[in-house]
Amino acid sequence: MEVLSIFVKVEPHLVLMDIGLPLFNGYHWCQEIRKVSKVPIMFLSSRDQAMDIVMAINMGGDDFVTKPFDQNVLLAKIQGLLRRSYEFGKDQSLLEYMGVILNLKAMDLVYQGEVVFF
Repeated sequence: MEVLSIFVKVEPHLVLMDIGLPLFNGYHWCQEIRKVSKVPIMFLSSRDQAMDIVMAINMGGDDFVTKPFDQNVLLAKIQGLLRRSYEFGKDQSLLEYMGVILNLKAMDLVYQGEVVFF
């Protein structure tokens, strides 16, 4: 199975990966994904030694959850990781394009520091 080609084709917003995978381990695939993407990667593994966790993070992983895990804890960690990665809830009231700023809250248009339209 070619993990990287599937990753590129699917373009996921989150990767959940185990360390123990056939042919190449999760560390390898994490490094390969990091070469082409900044998508959040969370390791889920029964391996719980400190070195396993350190390796996963050093190879490009964003978080590590040890199996067995509580489903609610996993869901909370995923939500937090996605929120930090994609800045959900970010103020989208200011839009900028080539020096022109549209303020949706104030309903004005600013160009070169001057209000052009309000």
